[in-house]
Amino acid sequence: MEESTFWREVDRQRWLGGALAIISFLVVAAAVVAVPREDWPDAVVVLVRIARSIFQWCAIIALLGFAGRIANRPNRVIAFLNRSMMTYYVAHQTVIIIVAHQISKMGPLDIRSFVPVVLLSTLGCGLIGEAQKLIKAFLSPLIARVMALIKPPLKTAPSGATAD
Repeated sequence: MEESTFWREVDRQRWLGGALAIISFLVVAAAVVAVPREDWPDAVVVLVRIARSIFQWCAIIALLGFAGRIANRPNRVIAFLNRSMMTYYVAHQTVIIIVAHQISKMGPLDIRSFVPVVLLSTLGCGLIGEAQKLIKAFLSPLIARVMALIKPPLKTAPSGATAD
């Protein structure tokens, strides 16, 4: 399948993928809530595994389809984030570790820690990205002036002298 055909099909299937992802998620959630895992008969185990796989693949198709719609047209948010991508990439792991470490001081990390870690890490990376832009905006002219002061003047040949 040609690449452009593939992405057109992903875009076309985004709603179906989203609907199937929701339905399969509800099947898995119902099984988990209705019966304790250790009491699941083999048929329920198979059903949950199939539903989980359907959820995973359909969610991927839906996310790619909807994200493709957003990413393939001019978008100020995406343009802004693209300018900061390297900063976020470099900073995110360190920020996540620091945030998770601080949150772990309040108790063990569990699923409830996910949202605060993600939100605080995103905020931290955003602050680092904006600080980097401000520093660059203010330091670049300063560095240029300092370099102009310490840069030795170009030596010019005396007038009337010929080059050998």
